[in-house]
Amino acid sequence: MYVLVAVLTDGEQVRRILRELPLIDVRGATVIESRGMMSLADGDVPMFTNLTRVLGGGSSVTHYTLFSVIMTPETLENAKRLILDVVGNIEERETGIMFVIRLDEVYGLAPALRRNGEQG
Repeated sequence: MYVLVAVLTDGEQVRRILRELPLIDVRGATVIESRGMMSLADGDVPMFTNLTRVLGGGSSVTHYTLFSVIMTPETLENAKRLILDVVGNIEERETGIMFVIRLDEVYGLAPALRRNGEQG
């Protein structure tokens, strides 16, 4: 199992990705609004604050962080290809970043998403 994380700047691209993920057997994803380090460094961020104020506080959102637990290497490859097809050249400045983390254990996954005795 894997978690695929994509931090993207274009909300329309994120919406398109979310519409198309189920077509390649990705059954769930979460998107959170986020900001990069440089945009936070330029503002006044108190030492202790709530997450809403730091990440959303009434100003425009600059990034969308999408993450999804993916069961198989084939589905992972399809999801990466989908994201790259929608985004285009992810290496361009201000486009985004994508990475994959291998998972050893997952808890709370719906029984329908587990395969052949996988824990979760």
